[in-house]
Amino acid sequence: MTKIKKKMILGTVIIVLLIGCGIYIYAQCVGPVYQSSPWDTYDVRINNNCYSYAFNTMKSTFPHSPGYGSGFDECFPFDATDCCLKDEGEMVSRVLADMKKKLTLNISLSSASGSCLTGGTKVYMAIKPYDPNNPSIPGDVHFYRQDGPGGEWSHKRGSSFAINYYDYDDWRDITDPEDAAASLGYTVGGTYFCYCAGTTEQGATGAPIQ
Repeated sequence: MTKIKKKMILGTVIIVLLIGCGIYIYAQCVGPVYQSSPWDTYDVRINNNCYSYAFNTMKSTFPHSPGYGSGFDECFPFDATDCCLKDEGEMVSRVLADMKKKLTLNISLSSASGSCLTGGTKVYMAIKPYDPNNPSIPGDVHFYRQDGPGGEWSHKRGSSFAINYYDYDDWRDITDPEDAAASLGYTVGGTYFCYCAGTTEQGATGAPIQ
């Protein structure tokens, strides 16, 4: 065998190994499990909302409005002129931009029946449209994450506590985030995401990013 052929074979083996290692590393997702206590201390609770909770990013400087951390205009409060609530596609673009640019998470669009990578986390987003007949209450966007042992979901409403049931006066487990969101008035659209964070980002037990 000539030296050139040996080098070609060696180069091919190295490339295959690198690709294999890359796939293995990418597949090592460490998703969060439902634990309300880390999110319930006063400072954490008031500085994190449904968006930061859903993507497990516990930061006081986290862009609470989708897209704000990746160069989009601030998207709050949501009112009659806010394009975010008129175009679900823009809201999706904002979320993807934040996660890819600021948090370096592997993120993709999914569906209600879609599967994430092993250890990955599914997030559901829905919009509450602005009601011109009730202008004192702005529109809103809300996020849920799937983190229960049986596939249940949890969420965090604004600066309130993280919970794994519909609402404080409705203690049903969340097995269908679309129904849970609709019960709170989030009836527009409905987009699913899958994200994967490695052990260096989430910690060995899926602890929140600090």
